[in-house]
Amino acid sequence: MKMIPAGLYYCVTHGDCFIIENINCQPINPCQTQKQCFCELIGNISSEGDLTVLIEGNLEKYFSDKNDGYKVSYLKNLLNKYISM
Repeated sequence: MKMIPAGLYYCVTHGDCFIIENINCQPINPCQTQKQCFCELIGNISSEGDLTVLIEGNLEKYFSDKNDGYKVSYLKNLLNKYISM
C-alpha cells in the first residue's frame, strides 16, 4: 500500500511520538499543551511504510535514555495504526 512519506518525531518535552506527513515541516506543538514542545526527528517513514531510524544506536536505548516512560511497544502501536490507515 502506498502512503505519504512522513517524519517520525519524538517530543522531548512531553515524552511522546508523532507522525507528521509533511516531512518538510517541524511540528510546533503536537502535544497541544500550553508548554511549548521540543521535537526531534528520529525517523522517516517511506511511501511503502518502511521506517528508517535517524538516531544513533537503537530506539530501545534512545527511549530508555530519555527516562520518561515511553516504550518501543508504544511506537510499534503508533506505526501499525498509521500503516493500516
